[in-house]
Amino acid sequence: SSSGDLFAAQLLVMRDAKKIKETYYEGLNDLRFPSGFIYPNLNHCATKTGRLSATNPNLQNQTDSGNVKRAYVSRFVGGKILELDYSQLEMIALAYLANDKQLIEDINNGRDMHKELYKGMYGRYPTDAERKPFKRFSFLLVYGGGVTTLMAQSGCDRATAKKFISTFYTRYKGVKEYHESIVKKGNDECVVSYDESKSGPQYTYFHSSPTGRHYIFNKYASDYKAGELTFSPTELKNWPIQGFATGDVVPMMVGILLRKLEEAGLSHRALLVMTVHDSVVLDTKEE
Repeated sequence: SSSGDLFAAQLLVMRDAKKIKETYYEGLNDLRFPSGFIYPNLNHCATKTGRLSATNPNLQNQTDSGNVKRAYVSRFVGGKILELDYSQLEMIALAYLANDKQLIEDINNGRDMHKELYKGMYGRYPTDAERKPFKRFSFLLVYGGGVTTLMAQSGCDRATAKKFISTFYTRYKGVKEYHESIVKKGNDECVVSYDESKSGPQYTYFHSSPTGRHYIFNKYASDYKAGELTFSPTELKNWPIQGFATGDVVPMMVGILLRKLEEAGLSHRALLVMTVHDSVVLDTKEE
């Protein structure tokens, strides 16, 4: 069996290497212009949340394995590719859109929300080793997960999942109200239409964000109740947050950065080349 295990392990290594070779290295060579530059397609209207996406190649999803990122080098001699990212941008967007006083205060005072929630559950602050897996709870809840999702994604039992949700919503009452209000609005304001190609009525909720971005939510067959149509809690609770953070704030910041670079006479020495969700990528001369 040991030789079988070794063979299987080698096979997996070869499979990963083959995927990296075909997907990244060979794919990149096919996409490279004679000048050596790579120009991905930037899609402004492809994602449900409104954030930018990239294809051919997808520069927002380059693997760390196989030294793939080292295939990209600066156009400047001795230059650097620089990635600058926001700290907790989606949490800040949530605090703002939900107008949650406690979350705003925690962010402004540099408090770690994951540590505070851990203390709320267990009566003490976590170690770094305990904090890392615990963070998943916070993000799963913010992204619209309920008890079942928390159990499935984290491996905890029902009592722990329910206790975490209670702890989170007790501390962040504004987020609880925001989550409840958007679900209620979706159900109260949905529009019913009929499509001959589909069986039964279609339920759609049109949601407008403070920036004027429009989201379209549809009801789907419920995973838990046969014959019932429901909106996806993940979509309702997370799309407006993600869209505001990475679809609105990040492009606005790109515009501000570009003007600042132009005003400083640096726009030809520090080039804005890509956004990756909550970060901005520049190709810069070393100085």
